[in-house]
Amino acid sequence: MVNMEVLREAGASLAQLCQGFAREVADFRSKCARQLSGDWADGTINISANEVMSNDGQSTIVVIDWAGRSQVYVPSSVFVKLRDRFCGPPGQLLTAIFSTGKQYETLGLIVSGSRLDYHLPSAALDTMTHEANVTVELWTSPLAVYGSNVFCGLFPEVDALFGGLPPFGKEGGGGEEALIQYGGSAVVMPPLESTTASRYMRTIVNALERADATKVPLSFVMVIPVECFPTAISTPSANDLCILDPRLSDRQGVLVRRVEILPAGQHAFASGNGDTASEVSQSGSILALMQNNAGMANFSVNDGALGTILRSMTLGFVAMAR
Repeated sequence: MVNMEVLREAGASLAQLCQGFAREVADFRSKCARQLSGDWADGTINISANEVMSNDGQSTIVVIDWAGRSQVYVPSSVFVKLRDRFCGPPGQLLTAIFSTGKQYETLGLIVSGSRLDYHLPSAALDTMTHEANVTVELWTSPLAVYGSNVFCGLFPEVDALFGGLPPFGKEGGGGEEALIQYGGSAVVMPPLESTTASRYMRTIVNALERADATKVPLSFVMVIPVECFPTAISTPSANDLCILDPRLSDRQGVLVRRVEILPAGQHAFASGNGDTASEVSQSGSILALMQNNAGMANFSVNDGALGTILRSMTLGFVAMAR
C-alpha cells in the first residue's frame, strides 16, 4: 500500500510541473504570434505536406512537416475529411491539421495502453447513426469523428477550426447549449473516470430538462463502462445510474427510457488510432437511452434497433452496407 500523503505530495508536484509546462507553451505561442503578420499562411512558417504510401502498402498517408523539425502523419482519408471540415483562415489548413494532430497525439501518449484509450468502434457509430438517428458525438476529436457527425472535442482552440462545438459540460456552458437550442440525437462514452462521467451525466439530465420545457427534441445514447462509477461493482445496472446523478433515482421511464446490460467478455471497444472493435472488455458496461418527451417522439428506438446497436458492440461485427 502506498501512503496517501506520499500520493498527495506526488500529485501536487505533478500539477505544478504541468502548470509550468503550460505557461511555457503559452509564452511560446504568444512569442510566435507577435512574430507573424496578420496574413500569414502555411508557407510562411515552412509547413508543407506530402502524400506517401503507408507501411502496409494498401493505403496512403499525408505527412505534414514543419521545417524538417517535426511531422504529423494523417491517413489520406482523414486528411480529406479534415480538409472538407476546415473553416479556419484560408491558407492555414496544414498548420491547423499539424496543431490538431500534435495535441491529440500528446493525449494519446498519456492514455496509450490503458482503458482510458478505449472508444466506440466505427461499426457501432454507423449502427447508431441509422438505428437511433445519431448525428452528434460528445467526446471525440476532428481526427476520429464518424462521417459527417457534429462533435464536441477536447481542445476548443483547434476543434473549432473543423466545426467542433465547445467541450460538452464545459464550465459556463459547452456544446450542450447548441443541443438545447436546436435539438438532436447524440452518442457518448464518457471518459473512464467517475468525476468526469458524473459531470457528463449531470449535464445530460440538465439539458433534457431544459429542452423539455421548450419542447426541443433531445436524445442521448450513453455507453457507460464500469470505470465510470466511483463504487466497486463488477457490472453496473440501471439502479447504479443514480450514483452518477442522484436525480435519476426517480427518473426511470421518464428521462431514462431504456437500459441494457453489456456483460463482461461480450462487448468490445476500439483503442488507439483504430476504428474497429479490437479490445474485449473484461468488465461490464451499460447502454442507457436517455430522452425527453420530444426526443422520444422524434428519435424513436424500437426493440429491433436496440438489439442491432447492442450487437454492433461485439467483436467482429460488420456494419451493413448502406
